[in-house]
Order: sequence, then structure tokens, then C-alpha cells
Amino acid sequence: METVHREILRKNYSGLVQAIQGIEEVVDKLVQFNVLTIFMRAEIMEKLSFDRARELLNMLPRRGPQAYTLFCKALEECGEIQALTLLGLETGKTEYDDGYLCMDSIPLKPQFQEFFSVLASADETAS
Repeated sequence: METVHREILRKNYSGLVQAIQGIEEVVDKLVQFNVLTIFMRAEIMEKLSFDRARELLNMLPRRGPQAYTLFCKALEECGEIQALTLLGLETGKTEYDDGYLCMDSIPLKPQFQEFFSVLASADETAS
């Protein structure tokens, strides 16, 4: 995970813990996206309900370079609007003022646009 993403998660840690309502669904999406293993899912789900989001947020920074992007995608697919807002993402639009698309339906605030455009161009070159 990129340093900027670790910092975003750190700065919004307590807000995210409170905002993520459907933690089981988000964790299941992250297993589906191969960010978490089934064993990690079990480790998260064995916690008390209010500690599950904490455990997930503690694991994410060590789950590879795509972990943050896929976490955002999982939040979007699970309808976790408040958590997305905390991360600086907006929902309900398909493009930002300059037409920039992020994950097909989550436009980013300007400070994050450059990072994801670089990431997208790296993916295109790899293909």
C-alpha cells in the first residue's frame, strides 16, 4: 500500500471504525478481491462487533499495493457512503468536473486524481 493511502487510513481511523456498518459484507468483498484470505476473514469475524473494523483497518496496510483501491471498491459495492466520504471519495456521480473517472463510479477529489491517473497509466502499460 502506498504511503499516502496509509496516511489517509490513519487520519480517518476512528471515523472509519464508526462509519463502516456492514463490516462482514466489506470483508467478504475483500476476500473475493483476494485482498484478504479466508483465515484473515475468520480472524476479523471472531472479534467483537465493534472491534472488527479496527482489525480490518490494521490488516489493510500490509495487504499489497492494490489493497486501498480494492478497499474503496468494496466500500462502494457495499453502499458504505459515509466511509467513502471520509476517504475523500464521492458517490452518486459517474465523473468529476474534469471528466476523470475512478473505479467507474467513484470520482476522486482533486488531490487524489493525479495518483490514480498514474496508477491507471501503469496498468495500461502492463497490459
